[in-house]
Amino acid sequence: MTNHHEVLRKHAQLQREARKRADDELTTAARAQKRAGETEADTIARLHAEAHPSILKYYGIAAEGDQR
Repeated sequence: MTNHHEVLRKHAQLQREARKRADDELTTAARAQKRAGETEADTIARLHAEAHPSILKYYGIAAEGDQR
């Protein structure tokens, strides 16, 4: 029988792995969208303002026309 604490530990591990993947995907998108003279933070802020698909995916929000 699986221990309750083991289940919680595994769940936390899966959440950390999912967050790391999401962070990596957002960083990759920000690098691809970076404009001359922008810092990574500037790029991410601009992507937020533009509601860029990578930002929507990061927060788990379906893009317009997306049937998730």
